[in-house]
Amino acid sequence: KRHNWLRGPCVTGMVPANGLFYVPPHQCFCYPAVRMDGFFAMAHKLDGVISINSENDKQRLEKGPAYAQSWKEHETNESNEWHTYRRDARRSGSTVSPVTRDLNKLWSKSLGGNLTQPLVAGKRVFVVNKDAGILHCLDIENGNLLWSKTVSGRIDSPPSYYNGFLFFGSRDGFIYSLRATDGELAWSFRAAPSERQIISYERLESAWPAHGSVLILDGLVYCTAGRSGFSDGGIYLYALDPLTGVPVYQNRLEGPYPDISQPSYAFHKEGHRSDLLTTDGNYLYMGRTALDRNLEVIETEPVHLTGNQRGDELEYRKMPGMRLVATGGLLDETFWNRTWWMYSFVWPGFHYAVQAPKSGQLLVFDDHDTYTVKHYTTRNLHSPMLFPGNGYLLFADSNDNEPLFYRGKGEPRPLEWEVWYPPVDRPEINLFGDAAHDKGPGFSRAQPARWTSWVDVRIEAMVLANDKLFFAGTPDLVPDDDPLAALEGRMGGVIKVVSARDGSQLAEYIMESAPVFDGLVAARERLLITTRESEIICLGKEFH
Repeated sequence: KRHNWLRGPCVTGMVPANGLFYVPPHQCFCYPAVRMDGFFAMAHKLDGVISINSENDKQRLEKGPAYAQSWKEHETNESNEWHTYRRDARRSGSTVSPVTRDLNKLWSKSLGGNLTQPLVAGKRVFVVNKDAGILHCLDIENGNLLWSKTVSGRIDSPPSYYNGFLFFGSRDGFIYSLRATDGELAWSFRAAPSERQIISYERLESAWPAHGSVLILDGLVYCTAGRSGFSDGGIYLYALDPLTGVPVYQNRLEGPYPDISQPSYAFHKEGHRSDLLTTDGNYLYMGRTALDRNLEVIETEPVHLTGNQRGDELEYRKMPGMRLVATGGLLDETFWNRTWWMYSFVWPGFHYAVQAPKSGQLLVFDDHDTYTVKHYTTRNLHSPMLFPGNGYLLFADSNDNEPLFYRGKGEPRPLEWEVWYPPVDRPEINLFGDAAHDKGPGFSRAQPARWTSWVDVRIEAMVLANDKLFFAGTPDLVPDDDPLAALEGRMGGVIKVVSARDGSQLAEYIMESAPVFDGLVAARERLLITTRESEIICLGKEFH
């Protein structure tokens, strides 16, 4: 049977042994809509399918001391705070909250472990130690630890705050609701269809793990459990009542399995892969999967690239709304050269986006513009290429500057901007002239960026705060005696502040430690950052 959703490394492939099927990590980017990433040991399929209604929901729901408490008004201001991963349900990474360019350290707190992006609600800061499964609550005024809560599985991303409670999933397969004031349990709901566990990263976790950052939309808690629509019965989706933890809507996504009598195209496959949920305000998205509010799949519009001699493998999709998508998953912190973030109607899939607007290794956006950094600004035949020491491309695009896919053959040539493409030292490569050559040119742009700036920081975290863009990362240095020192965080970090209007630099600050991936937020006129040294730092204007 053909399993396109499992992809072994080129040349060596996959290995059957010990009654299992071993799938090592790969360097390719085929089947990005469905491909599972990592090192897997796969067993034969279990008999039968575990349905979402196989057990009574009441048996999956545990009620805590804070269960079903009536919602009360809390001292929070959503527009000035940071209530979920990347602030809002769109995962925009932007806020109207102003933050001064003149940053002072107000406090810092060492918490240990691998920390997530923080949250801010009222006068509290919430941050997760991912591997230990610990949620910490701190006082925003002084950084004092107010309470901590540990669950039985890893928590891969921060919780979501709503009406005085925190909601999050865990790799143990459960969704939790805790009272924000003291961490008391309101309820836990087992989103995994059964208690089956596996070994993952040297510890037990559910065969159907849940992501930490659930999506709060229209008063419901949207969440998922599972890895792939092709393993362990699929991905289980829920919309839970935040007060009681009872499912309002639920669904299971499995398949579609291929007809192996038909040809297998190299780069595209229909199916579903788990990722953090996002929204455009109308529909929900899980990677390339579009869903309505009832968790039913929305058929997206296929756009076939006519003239391709290899069939429909270069098909891409137009989504019903403009939304944030990451082809490698929103929690992938590797900055792999073949994966992209994009804010667009497009599902980029297999295609490169080296020259595309609103596309790069990390981005933030508001209602009008998208701010993006590209770590890779040129490529050889197969792969975008990184040149540390030459700077990184930071730029802004209007949100209506949508990517195009250049086919050549008489079409208007895409705009070339700040990028050597094809590489200046490889003039024989003419990807623009032959879109079917090797992997093709991918997505391009017809309109210039609003502004561009080459920066000497490898940007790993970014936030848009009103009229300022804050970003942090490692210095773009390559010491002769230790070329990887900066990239690996041994030369500390840098925070820079630039104008969102034109990209001009406003301030720069040196840090003792580099930030964690996407570990920067702005709220209540402060900047908070989590570092690789397990510290959370609060920066802002000195209050007297």
